Amino acid sequence: MLREAPSSQQNLRVSQPVAVAQCGVRVLFVCSRNRQRSLTAQRVFGRIEGLQVQSAGTEPSARIRVTARQLRWADVVFVMERRHLTRLRQRFRVEVQNLLDDGALEVLDIPDIYPFMDEELVLTLEQLVKPLLDQWESP
Repeated sequence: MLREAPSSQQNLRVSQPVAVAQCGVRVLFVCSRNRQRSLTAQRVFGRIEGLQVQSAGTEPSARIRVTARQLRWADVVFVMERRHLTRLRQRFRVEVQNLLDDGALEVLDIPDIYPFMDEELVLTLEQLVKPLLDQWESP
């Protein structure tokens, strides 16, 4: 029950709708060090009404290292690469399985080649994440 970004080879996600406008959606973005990709995503999507957004990293050197509490807090988690999912599974087996069971974990397949707030990174995030969030709005 995992969805990769459209550029990936498979779409495996099945999810329940989440009412963005009514209750807000808690979104967590995860990359390696929480300095470029996930922090950019937090800045971009944190401006959208109806979203509560956090970001974190999987590495010990991360600016903010992801915690089990954050994973339990999030309605949906976006990881930048499959290796981040692997690292999360190693450290937080139960929390990650719950997210996968709920169809609430997305692999975006965005490589670590962009600086913070890079224009192409922002565009890529908007193109990949916005349609996924739109799917969870109330009908």
